[in-house]
Amino acid sequence: SGMLISLGIVPTTARIGLCDGWNLVALPGFASGVTVRNVKDATGADAVMGFDTTGPFHVRLLADADVLAPGRGYWVRVATASEWIVPGW
Repeated sequence: SGMLISLGIVPTTARIGLCDGWNLVALPGFASGVTVRNVKDATGADAVMGFDTTGPFHVRLLADADVLAPGRGYWVRVATASEWIVPGW
């Protein structure tokens, strides 16, 4: 068995560029407690969709109170290009 040790500075935020329209993104790193409402407020998004095995096309529109899970993919729709700055990376 092996071990890998990595040393360095961990950034305190992540920056995710969003194009106008639908964007497939994932909550980066160790961020936690980020809700759909947080994403909408930070980006101007009007819709966020997440994976759902029973939904059409295996996605569903998420409610503002839904919490995003790190590493999972989400569809985020914005009217104009923006940058999503995610604290707690």
